[in-house]
Order: sequence, then structure tokens, then C-alpha cells
Amino acid sequence: MVHYDLFAGVGGFSYALDHVFYDRAIKHIFCEWGAFPTAVLKKHWPDATYYGDIADLVADTDSKRWARGGREDARRHGQFSGEVPHQEQEMVILTGGFPCQPFSHAGRRQGTSDDRYKWPEMFAVIRNVRPDWVIAENVRGLVTWNDGMVLETVCADLESEGYEVQPLIIPAVAI
Repeated sequence: MVHYDLFAGVGGFSYALDHVFYDRAIKHIFCEWGAFPTAVLKKHWPDATYYGDIADLVADTDSKRWARGGREDARRHGQFSGEVPHQEQEMVILTGGFPCQPFSHAGRRQGTSDDRYKWPEMFAVIRNVRPDWVIAENVRGLVTWNDGMVLETVCADLESEGYEVQPLIIPAVAI
């Protein structure tokens, strides 16, 4: 199994996957720019692959882009440019909570004009990697920003790549 953990923080999604899939080897690929969270990640997952900037991961996955239909099919369609990022038979899960500050009620709520708005970069990695599962999380303010248009964009982007989308609101009190 391969797990891309974008905007990983200290690895909450990775920790959960390690416990849910305790009987499988998981290759973690982290993307986290913060020094402290990266140090925590490296302590717990020393053999993982690390990217500091989402732009570097976008560029790397774009250079290795391939169609999940197979290498030969990808070559015919011009989508294969070298090494595959993982084996075709491996399950690939991509998780990420693209930065919430642009939408949080605790912040300035600058939305898509905030330079911390990183959904387009996360979506680029999704398009390049074509994971079997995508789990994205964000704050409730994402639902209300611009009358829900940002959430609608996220859903439409994923659906345009063939994913079935099920948005959920899980309040803190439910945990």
C-alpha cells in the first residue's frame, strides 16, 4: 500500500492508517513544510519519502504521471514519461487537509485569494498520482465560503477525474 499524506502535520492520517492496516506494509510519502512537524514525522517514519513544498511534489508526480490502466496504455496516450511512482497492483490512498486558514472563522477568511489556498496543488497531485482513495479534510468554514462555491469546486474537480464524492460534516462534539 502507498499513502500520500499531504499537509501532513504530525501524521494523524498516517498514524490511523498504520493502525487500521496493521497487517500491511505501508509506504508513506509525506508533504509537510513545517520544521517541527517534519521532525516528528521523521522520528516515527524514518524510512518514508519526504517533500517540504507541495510544489516539489506536484512537479515530481507530474514527471512520473501514468495512467492507472497500465504502462503500455499510458505510453500510447503520451502519459508515461519514466518510472512509475508505485506498482499498479498496490492500493494507493491520498489524504490531506489543505490549509484551513483561508476559510477558518478564526482567521481573516480571505478564501481563494489567500496565498495559503492550496487546493489546486493538492488536486494536481491527485490528477498525477490517481489514487484509489482520496480523503480530504478542512474546516466547516469551507462549506460557507463564497456560498459554498469552494466546496463545490473541490467536489467538481474530484468528480471530473472519476471520483465519487461524499462530503461529510463531522462536528468536534462527535469525536
